[in-house]
Amino acid sequence: LFKPLSKDVLGRDFLEFRTTVDGDCAYYAALRATDADRELLASCFEVMEKVHVTEGPTEEANIDADFHLAIAKAAHNQVLLHIMRSLFKLLRKDVFFNRMRLYSHHGSRDLLLNQHREIYEAVIAGDPEKARSSAENHLDYVKETAAKMGPQEPIPGAYPLDPTTRRLFRPMLKDDNNTNDRGKS
Repeated sequence: LFKPLSKDVLGRDFLEFRTTVDGDCAYYAALRATDADRELLASCFEVMEKVHVTEGPTEEANIDADFHLAIAKAAHNQVLLHIMRSLFKLLRKDVFFNRMRLYSHHGSRDLLLNQHREIYEAVIAGDPEKARSSAENHLDYVKETAAKMGPQEPIPGAYPLDPTTRRLFRPMLKDDNNTNDRGKS
């Protein structure tokens, strides 16, 4: 009855889903972010800039996923946050695999950082329309670039037992007051 979906179809579908959800999260974060939310976003973005210099795809993917979850938290919409948290392990893997694929595309790392900067600045400035469009444009870029690159090839070493990527596959811990969504070792 049902034909199993390929990694490519699932990846495309997840990116389409993320475009909608991340756009809405950014929109509401721009409207509702508290000072504490803005501090968390600033901290995430500062780490993103520092990690960008090291050119470490695993750490860049980690902070990328943390950044998107921080935006979901700042939206102060429990349904959006629940969706993002429930999909966070998949989000972390998706971000990692997309970054690994995009690394071969010249200039993509700098472009991704600039796209995250646009999202961050729009949320901090309280500009919901700009925040939404920046988030949607960011994910549209990832989708379009991945589509141009063709079918996904397995990424050597990108599996749960590889010490360089193991952190991406471990369960995430949540605290009761929703202040820390990073996994603990």
